[in-house]
Amino acid sequence: KLKSQDTLIISGSVPFGQTNAYEEIAAIAKKKKLKLIVDTNGKSLKESLKFKPFLIKPNKEEAEEVLKLKIRTEKDIIKTLLKFKKLGSQNILLSLGKDGAYLLTEENKIFKVRSVKGKVINTIGSGDAALAGLISILDKKPDYKKAIIRAVASGTASAFTENLADKKSIIKIEKQLFVEEAI
Repeated sequence: KLKSQDTLIISGSVPFGQTNAYEEIAAIAKKKKLKLIVDTNGKSLKESLKFKPFLIKPNKEEAEEVLKLKIRTEKDIIKTLLKFKKLGSQNILLSLGKDGAYLLTEENKIFKVRSVKGKVINTIGSGDAALAGLISILDKKPDYKKAIIRAVASGTASAFTENLADKKSIIKIEKQLFVEEAI
């Protein structure tokens, strides 16, 4: 049974016929004071924002769709993060695929990490791996710099393998990454 301050992750597509599933779950999470993490797209992502999730993880295309804008420059990325914050999310991990990720924290700091070059084998699940990497750090203590490095390393390591990345591959990539503050 979930209790106050437990983490609840809702992700993926909404089952057919369950158009308000994310909204209903987000409402319950808010009522129970859970740390809600949302990884979805479209209407489900937009509707969940009013419940002030702890974290959302859109990729570039999902962010463009929800906010009805184009992301071309770093200035656009920062506008996107700030818009999601204004709409209700406390933290936003914006995944840019091979270009890394940006993280806007609840303290209004923006961090960016560029990914490393390598042979992409399979990107399926890379976003999920990135989110898992981020949560693996944030669930211990709020070290956002370490968390975004783990996120990018996990997503990248996943893309560089046929199946799931192992810890050794993730740590190897982590050693090649560095965090910059965007603001």
